[in-house]
Amino acid sequence: MPPIAEEPEPTAPAVGGVRASWWNAVVSLVVAAFASHMPVAVYIVAGSQMAGTDDPTLSRLLVAAVLGTVSLLAQLAMIPWLRAGLGGGIASPAVAVVALAAGIGLWAVVVDAGLGVLPLVAALSLIACASERTVRRGLFLLAVIAAVVAWVVATGDHVTPALSLFTIAYPYIVFASVWAWDVVTRLDAARATQADLAVARERLRFAADLHDIQGHSLQVIALKAELAERLLGAKPEAAAVQISEVRVEAADALGRTRELARGYRATGIEDELDNARDVLTVAGFECTTEVEDLPRGDTTRSLFGRALREATTNVLRHAAAGPVRIGLEHRRAVGRRGGVWQLRVVNRVAVSPGAGGSGPRDGAGLAGLTERAERLGGRVDTKVRDVAGTGEFILTVEVPVGSGPEGRE
Repeated sequence: MPPIAEEPEPTAPAVGGVRASWWNAVVSLVVAAFASHMPVAVYIVAGSQMAGTDDPTLSRLLVAAVLGTVSLLAQLAMIPWLRAGLGGGIASPAVAVVALAAGIGLWAVVVDAGLGVLPLVAALSLIACASERTVRRGLFLLAVIAAVVAWVVATGDHVTPALSLFTIAYPYIVFASVWAWDVVTRLDAARATQADLAVARERLRFAADLHDIQGHSLQVIALKAELAERLLGAKPEAAAVQISEVRVEAADALGRTRELARGYRATGIEDELDNARDVLTVAGFECTTEVEDLPRGDTTRSLFGRALREATTNVLRHAAAGPVRIGLEHRRAVGRRGGVWQLRVVNRVAVSPGAGGSGPRDGAGLAGLTERAERLGGRVDTKVRDVAGTGEFILTVEVPVGSGPEGRE
């Protein structure tokens, strides 16, 4: 894989995709929490309408309403704990205790209706997801046992097969939501690790190549310099020969080092296109390339290669989740007899500007790119436009055909 200009930071699509998955999990868990308390609320409202003002049942239902409210609020407070994934830990034991106590109290108050155990089952399920694996299994088993016992001992018209099955299945519903979120975070971590490994492998390869060039040369230079130092007093002519050889060896090492650096900087445009597509795909973007033709001039190819590396780095650091389009084509242009080569990279941005406008131009990479393009008679343009409420950042690099020392293409 061709080298990457800079090590990518946590990628934007990962951030965007993980954020969307998290809010999806939050919505699912909030709905589940309300669903576990809704049958109890209906039971309390129906019972209070039937009970008289002095009926002891009314007092019991009021207590149940208070306990149900406390239970729901405590469970909603526990949901953020799960952002760390399965086994992420119980951030506040006090809240967990309150949720369990409210659930047990509510079950005791409306024990005649099996649905009274639903808040307790919900609390056990949330705490289980935040606990480590062994404790999690025990808590899920306890939740299922409590659900079965509650419906076995329950009496009255509220005992229905549907609610019984819902109570028993509830722990698995909560687990499925948290498990899906946990999978997303693990996949995102794996993508980031893969990108980091690619950078590390390239750095190791460069280090090995540099060592092969510099290690031998420096060792030869050191030995010859030491020999020249010894010969300087007794045999100055022989010392001068050694010093001359040191100069030649140093110049040769410098030339090979420059060739190595030039080879890393001037990777073929085909390789740069493949590298950009591979890196962005690994980072989670939907990357597509549309290449009609490729420039043949070394100067233009080198400029476009640098532009692709700069664009890839900027996408990794700043782009929002979504597609990335890379286009390279030969276009006609007014005043340009041979036309121009145009490289265009389009990606989404996190904040839409509404009316569009110019994108950021103060980066050192873009500034250097602009200077090189202008020396070839070309231009670099960046802008942000609003497309259906979504911001798009567009980088355009144009170079006249035949520009540069290589002549016409």
